[in-house]
Amino acid sequence: MSGVPNLSLVDAEQLVARLYGLSATATALPSERDQNFLLTIESTDGFVLKLANAAESRLVLDAECSAMRHLETTGLAPRVIPTLRGELLAHEGGHFVRLISALAGQTLGSCALHTSALRTDLGRALGQIDQALATFDHRGFHRDFHWDLANADRVVREHLALITDGAMHQRISAFAEYHSAHVLPVAHTFRKSVIHSDANDYNVLVNASSQAVTGIIDFGDMVYSHTVNDVAIAMAYAALSADDPLAAAADVAAGYHTSYALSETEIGALFSLMCMRLCVSVCMAAKQQAARPDDEYLSISQGPIARTLPILAAIHPRLAHYILRDASGYAPVPHSDQVVNFLKRQSGTFAQLLGMDLRTATVAPLDFSAGSALIAGDPAENTPDELDRRVR
Repeated sequence: MSGVPNLSLVDAEQLVARLYGLSATATALPSERDQNFLLTIESTDGFVLKLANAAESRLVLDAECSAMRHLETTGLAPRVIPTLRGELLAHEGGHFVRLISALAGQTLGSCALHTSALRTDLGRALGQIDQALATFDHRGFHRDFHWDLANADRVVREHLALITDGAMHQRISAFAEYHSAHVLPVAHTFRKSVIHSDANDYNVLVNASSQAVTGIIDFGDMVYSHTVNDVAIAMAYAALSADDPLAAAADVAAGYHTSYALSETEIGALFSLMCMRLCVSVCMAAKQQAARPDDEYLSISQGPIARTLPILAAIHPRLAHYILRDASGYAPVPHSDQVVNFLKRQSGTFAQLLGMDLRTATVAPLDFSAGSALIAGDPAENTPDELDRRVR
């Protein structure tokens, strides 16, 4: 890929000494478009040196730095370290350079145990970040971005034809049709703000022993969009690593709602939004595969989605809606109170089904539990005739 920096470890150590006055040992960190180094320094938690792709926009990088500065009070985002000259963003060798603090914890993807408590805490942490971002804006994040979930319908329809697997094609088409019919018409009512937009397993740091989130990193996909999209994206990634994808997603939604309350309309769109995030991922992978057919990683990385999407497709959207409402503390079925109140008002008008008024008739309760005298220890003595005789 063009524009990727190519510093050696020694180059990185010399660069951070010159720009920041720090003596550190550099270790390479994985990155597709950029180049990152973990800097180990005695008596500190260390830093991460980030060199941006040469094609990266300064406006967007400035926006990322501003967002991290805004989020410092949450304790969940890295701090941006200024250079000796006071710059948050330096320019060296054709690349923009940033130094940020290294947060404690390991990536969620490297954590073997994902409990309900951990997923709930992920939602809580993301809600805390979004609540803080509600008072932040930057023109660098007002961009037309294919990973913006608000563009999911367009992205899926543009690239759906590239998906050659018939079952996957049909499934994604069905998700898109539902989304178009039920979510797009109400999307104008959703809150909008700058969001992180990519809380995947390797952008979330956790304390494995306490099953708690310690930080969220990588602000490269930030965008001004519907606020609800942020939790929907986190739910989609949580679903990929779970035996019960919807239950995992509900944990994230529950934690988010306690931290930054969702409206009933936003909750009504959550299931479709999380499914559409996975659909966009499949479509973008299909686009990349068409351009790079020999790259086996592109197909391997879609394995969890290929496993999870059929499970989600088999869940009726209304059931998913009710489960997510319940997780967020709302009555599971919308307008259920109206039905209950109607039944209460009509309670004295119902016809007798048994030919008697159960409010005044003598009623004999029957105990069919394991310790009941009506139930024999020998199964042969519990035939319908025998059981009926004892009941009578």
